[in-house]
Amino acid sequence: MPWAMFRDSFAHRERAKPARARGRLSSQHADDDVVSLESLQSLAPGSGHDPRVVEAVEAWCGKHAGTCAGLVLSADTVYVGFTRDAREHLDALRTAFPGAKIKTFAAKHTYGKLRATVDRISHDLPALRKEGIAIWSVGIDPSRNVVVISLDRSGADLAANELATRYGPDVLSFDFAGPRHLADAAGTSN
Repeated sequence: MPWAMFRDSFAHRERAKPARARGRLSSQHADDDVVSLESLQSLAPGSGHDPRVVEAVEAWCGKHAGTCAGLVLSADTVYVGFTRDAREHLDALRTAFPGAKIKTFAAKHTYGKLRATVDRISHDLPALRKEGIAIWSVGIDPSRNVVVISLDRSGADLAANELATRYGPDVLSFDFAGPRHLADAAGTSN
């Protein structure tokens, strides 16, 4: 179902509910309606959200790509990141999807910028390998508003510095992967 049809159907069902059942008015915000990136780290993974709402919110965000920073799902709540005007966007989302549990978070980078960085790194992988930079994976973590790159443990510091110089230090985060050296019973490493 196209998101506009879903939105209209969802809004019609929600308007039929008493105001108290729909939740607070869109222009009123609780203190925790706009959360920090740090608080997203402690959220439990979500599974109680309506996938149709998530799909519709993603489509809505696609039309606001200049400020949208991605979605984070926790329990029955959809957290939507914005680089500016988070409260105004929250009002618009709650108007478009009344009754849906939506909160926002303030972010520095749009999802489009993060996606473009992943695309650039992915395009550059063959050249990076020739330069000795071993990347195991690259992806977006919207809950931290960064591109996460998994690097081989060997030479990771040099690789991380080079990648930060090329793609921007504030948009990247690094994890380390690769073989681990285990000590045997005699105390020597393999």
